[in-house]
Amino acid sequence: MTTEILRIERKLKAFIKLFLLYGCIPIVVFPFAEEQTFRFFLMLISSPLFCCVYFFIRDSRKALFKRLEQKSKDYLLMYSQSLEVSKEERNVAISVLNKHYPGWSFESATEQKESA
Repeated sequence: MTTEILRIERKLKAFIKLFLLYGCIPIVVFPFAEEQTFRFFLMLISSPLFCCVYFFIRDSRKALFKRLEQKSKDYLLMYSQSLEVSKEERNVAISVLNKHYPGWSFESATEQKESA
């Protein structure tokens, strides 16, 4: 009985890790052999609390990545406008901005900062 509980606990931990890492329901990844374990996971997934937690994690991850992207863009802009760095370093920052954010300009970036 204890080994069965430990096995279920390990599967649950792995399931939660996959869920947190990828923000999706990795039910296809786990081919469950035991019918009881499979029923347990189906019950867990179908619960309203699980759905709320899933959407909260998914939305918070999207918001986090958006904030990180904006911070990196702001840092590159600041770095490319800085007078303390060499011209080559400034050009590298500008080329990274051009590669990852096509259509950006210093004017639009400063307008966005002022409006925020």
